[in-house]
Amino acid sequence: GRQLSDPGLVATVRAALQAHGCAAGRLVFEVTETALVTDMSTAIESMQQLQTLGAGVAIDDFGTGYSTLLYLKHLSANDLKIDRSFVRGLGVDSYDTAMVASLISLAHNLGVRCVAEGVETIEQFTLLEQLGCDFAQGYLFSRPVDAAALEAWLDRHVTTAAPPSQADAPCISPPARILALLEQGAGPHTLAAVLNSDGHRTADGVRWSARSVTRDLLHRPA
Repeated sequence: GRQLSDPGLVATVRAALQAHGCAAGRLVFEVTETALVTDMSTAIESMQQLQTLGAGVAIDDFGTGYSTLLYLKHLSANDLKIDRSFVRGLGVDSYDTAMVASLISLAHNLGVRCVAEGVETIEQFTLLEQLGCDFAQGYLFSRPVDAAALEAWLDRHVTTAAPPSQADAPCISPPARILALLEQGAGPHTLAAVLNSDGHRTADGVRWSARSVTRDLLHRPA
């Protein structure tokens, strides 16, 4: 909470963005509820100034702190991050499942995007997609990495300058695992995540997306 109370915070952020040539819209500040407890009025003022600058604000670990709804009322957050303690019980614990569904609905009713933390299994990801969650993060996608490892990961998963290797063989027909997920009602985002995690690529040698799954697998001619 000390950073939020720093009167020079916004100026420091602005200078850093200019120094690195980074657009403010690419920056999201994650604020814990406990940090807001320290000095809510100052924290809210700082967050509003950062949003005016163009940065985003996310309430982290939502549901585990104090006066949660009060923060939502006074802080115009862009994202609400559901704590992993609720995500862990998805599909297993009826209370956790109901809680996650309610938080997603609450976020959307307030015009806020919802992010699920601690996603570790395809089953959790599939259920979150069915519940309408906007984003997910967790070990299912990657463990925390340093800057060099992140650049390497982006080179492998985002750019396609080099031809696909044997491990990245294009997937023309749906694998058996994909067919099984289809029977379970999995959506295109889930199918794309599974294909990419298994090393499959499209016929063009690029990573799968929800759009390419829909186009090439779900709506392909019989």
